Amino acid sequence: MKFRIPLWAWMAGGIAVIGGINMALWLPHFVTADAKYCLTCHATGETPDKELGSRVHPDYARVSCVDCHAKPGQRIVVEGYRGGFSATPAFVSKNCGSCHQDIIRADQQGFQFNELDIRIDHEKHVTKLGAQCTDCHRNVAHEYSVEPTNRPLMEYCNKCHSKAESCSSCHPSGLPKAKTVLGKNVPLIPAGELPPVIKHPVGGRASCSTCHGANVAGLPSMPSDHKGRDNTSCSACHLEQKESLATPAKAPPVIKHPLEGRSSCSACHGANIPGLPSMPADHQGRDNPSCTLCHSS
Repeated sequence: MKFRIPLWAWMAGGIAVIGGINMALWLPHFVTADAKYCLTCHATGETPDKELGSRVHPDYARVSCVDCHAKPGQRIVVEGYRGGFSATPAFVSKNCGSCHQDIIRADQQGFQFNELDIRIDHEKHVTKLGAQCTDCHRNVAHEYSVEPTNRPLMEYCNKCHSKAESCSSCHPSGLPKAKTVLGKNVPLIPAGELPPVIKHPVGGRASCSTCHGANVAGLPSMPSDHKGRDNTSCSACHLEQKESLATPAKAPPVIKHPLEGRSSCSACHGANIPGLPSMPADHQGRDNPSCTLCHSS
């Protein structure tokens, strides 16, 4: 009697062969190039470079670990984990160009996540100055800040640029007090650290540094890293108090008597003497050189 293989056995065998071929093709990909496999270590906290999802960069279904840290588009990383992957700035920056080749010539205006309307000359920075993408965008995919934004931080800029440079160089539309990240308002400066308001009219005053950069007794001193900033830069962060906005800008009162022999303006004008102009409360403690910065005789 001739032995015949049942149809179901042929079907089962075919499925097994196809499944084996698929497994043979899929398993090397999974263990060398699939983000889900990478996350079995890099999403558990076992590695110092823990994976964190980005607020602005595409997810792993669209841009995988391979696209940034290996040869983009590889189905199987034949060199393995140690030989085929890298997180060095030069390696990652080169891979950025595989997707963002037009950014050198593009204008950032209208870019989806450029809510602060920051204008950076990428062509100058990359082709002329030799900057790498990771110099400014190192946190675009993974950021470990308490309130991550995945956008370039100003401290990155200050590694090359002086803090004395005008804010308008990169913020031509002015510096907003808050930004929107995924529908949520995020202050540019942490709560409790907002810049002091300006308590006087600024009209007619040539330079904030004349008073606040001269270590004048009784006046708030300009931080050392603010030296050289002009009034436009100051007003980008420091708002005028509402009361001062409603007060017409006018020159400080003129001193109507000789100053020789008078040791301290506050001896008379800080003692609430009837018939004498009284020193404002926020002027208490200022010495004569401080007074004559604004009050001429």
